[in-house]
Amino acid sequence: MVPLSRNQALLLTTLLLTQVMAPVAGIAADKPFEQTIGITSNEILIGSCAPLSGQMKERGSQVVAGGRLYFDYINDKGGINGRKIKLISCDDKYDANAAIECFNANLKDKVFMGALFQGTAPATKYVKMAEANRMPAVGFSTGGDFITNPVNPYVFQVRAGYFAEAAEQVDTLLNSLGAKRVVVVYQNDAYGATGREGALKALKKFNAKPVAEISLPRLTHNFEPIIKQIADTKADAVILAVAGDALSLLAEKRADMGRDVQLVAFSVGTDLLMKEAEGKADGTIITQVIPLTQNKLPTVQLYKKLEEKYNHAEPTMSGFEGFVIGMVVVEGLKRSGRELTRDGFIKAMESIHNLDVGLGPKFKISYSHENHEGFSGGVYWTALKGGKLDNVTNWKSFMATKKVVGTAN
Repeated sequence: MVPLSRNQALLLTTLLLTQVMAPVAGIAADKPFEQTIGITSNEILIGSCAPLSGQMKERGSQVVAGGRLYFDYINDKGGINGRKIKLISCDDKYDANAAIECFNANLKDKVFMGALFQGTAPATKYVKMAEANRMPAVGFSTGGDFITNPVNPYVFQVRAGYFAEAAEQVDTLLNSLGAKRVVVVYQNDAYGATGREGALKALKKFNAKPVAEISLPRLTHNFEPIIKQIADTKADAVILAVAGDALSLLAEKRADMGRDVQLVAFSVGTDLLMKEAEGKADGTIITQVIPLTQNKLPTVQLYKKLEEKYNHAEPTMSGFEGFVIGMVVVEGLKRSGRELTRDGFIKAMESIHNLDVGLGPKFKISYSHENHEGFSGGVYWTALKGGKLDNVTNWKSFMATKKVVGTAN
C-alpha cells in the first residue's frame, strides 16, 4: 500500500465523512410524530441496533447484553412508573447499509425509542434516521463527534468522544512519554476517519505532525504491509484507530514495528485486545471513558454483582458501557413520569444536570437543550499486562516495567 500524502489523507477523510453522513433515502421528514408509540399500560418497547454477527459481534453483543442486564434489574424491582421495559435487538452487522434496514425494522416494531447502538459507520445513519423519524435515541457505543456536534434534538450520547480520547493520547505521548515520532494508523471508514481527525487536531495543538498517516481497508486481515510501513518510519509511538481482528493482529506484532514502539488504542478495542491477543498485546496502552477498572465505585460493584447473578459471566468493558447506557435511559424514563411521551422524555433527559450515577465526580451525567454529550470528561489510562487491564497512574513506573512482546524478524 502506497502511503498517502497529507493532502490526500485530508481529502480521504472528507470524502469518507461526507459519504457516511449523506441523507438517508426513503425517509419522509414530514412523518406524523407519534408521541406514545411503543407505550402500553404495562410496557415500554425499546429498540437496539448493534453488530450481533461478524468481526464486531463480541462488542456489539456485550453492549446490548449490558443494557439488557440493567433493564432486567429494574424490571425485577417493579419497572418504571408501573411499566416494564422490553428490549428488541437487531443485528446491523457493523455495516452502514444494513444499519438502515435494522433501524427500519425497529420502526416496523413500533418502538418508543432506540438505545444501545454500536459502531461509528452505522451511527452515521442512526443519527439522521432518529431525527427524521422524531424518535429518541440514547447511548452510542462509539465516540464519533457527529453524534453530538451539532446537537441533534433526538439524540443523546453517554460516553466521551474520540476527540477527547485522542487529545489525552497525544498529550501523554508527547509530554509524559517523550514520543517524537508518532504514526497514525486508521481504517478506511467513519471510525478511522474520526480517530485520525482527533489525533491530527490534538497534534496540531502542540505544533506537531505525525511522521506518517497510514490507512488500511476496513476490517482487513492483510496487515503485513502496514507493519512494514510502520517499521520504515522508525516510529516510537503508533495511534491505532482500527477495529476488528486487525487491531489485535497489529498489536500482537508490535515488536516487528521497531524497538520499543508504544502502541495506543481507543477504548472501543479493549475487550477485543484482551480476548483475541491473549497477552500478546501486553504493553499496549488504552484510553478509557467508562471506569470499570475502578472497583470501589458503587455502580462498578453493582454491575459485577448483577453480571454474576443474571449471566454467570465475567464483566467486560463493553458490557459495562451498555449497563451505564441502560442506567441513563432509565433515569430519563423515571423523570418523564407516568404520562410518558417522546417529547416528555426528551425534556426529562435535558433536565439531568451533574447527576452522579455511582461513578464518582469525574463521571457525572449532564444534558441541556444545548448539550447532549453526557460525560464530557473523565478519560483515563489503562495498560495490558498479562492479558489483563491495569490502571496507569504513574508513567515512570509504567516505563520502568514495560516489555516489548510479540515476534521480531
